[in-house]
Amino acid sequence: MANLTKGQPLQPVGRDGRNAVLPMKATAQVWESAMVAQISGALCTATTAGAGDVIGVVTHDALGGATDGAVRAEIMFDKIFKMAAGVNAPTDATPLYTPLFAEDDNHVGTGAAGQRYAGLFMGFEDDGMVRIYIGNGSTGGQLVAVNGTNLADTATQNAAVVSDNTRYTIPTMSQGCTVTLVTTNAVLNDFITIVRTSTAAFTLTVANGGAGAGNIAVLVASKVGFVSAWFNGTDWKLDSCSGT
Repeated sequence: MANLTKGQPLQPVGRDGRNAVLPMKATAQVWESAMVAQISGALCTATTAGAGDVIGVVTHDALGGATDGAVRAEIMFDKIFKMAAGVNAPTDATPLYTPLFAEDDNHVGTGAAGQRYAGLFMGFEDDGMVRIYIGNGSTGGQLVAVNGTNLADTATQNAAVVSDNTRYTIPTMSQGCTVTLVTTNAVLNDFITIVRTSTAAFTLTVANGGAGAGNIAVLVASKVGFVSAWFNGTDWKLDSCSGT
């Protein structure tokens, strides 16, 4: 998988949709039909480090200028698009409306660590292209958390965002565990929730992997509980918890 190196024809499905003209990130290159995201309100490719979730598909090639906003680009959103299937491609067994993620700026899949949310699965084309709804209401503050892979039974491990609202579960504990919430791909107001379903007699510590470091909360031994944290742009901060 790799980002586009030249523009490709847009492949929207059906009619309607919306368009917006937005500032480009300084020196960022986007190509027609690429999925795009934003950093501090400025457009860039969907897989740019520090960018948020996919907000739309760019309608033309554009190269950012010397500063953010020196160049503007048009995007299309609130629409179904055809995108190539990625490494973790959906299948015929994937339920409609399953969240999909950007593996690069032109391939989508069902998600892996560090990938940002792109939209909702809307089926397949006859040639295997994936239909994905990208747009209004599909990004930012999802009501339903996207599940990351279950956490391992280890003494220390990291957890990274897979969407703006990410949930990890630790089902088995044979020892005390510290889960550090890392800042990789995290953007302002992302959420991570760590859910402990194990009732083994060991504590679970959730720690901040940001610049400020330190523990966010400690879940007591032998009880089910959770820790939810939000990202302030630098550090993970406690939002809510139980079982402490």
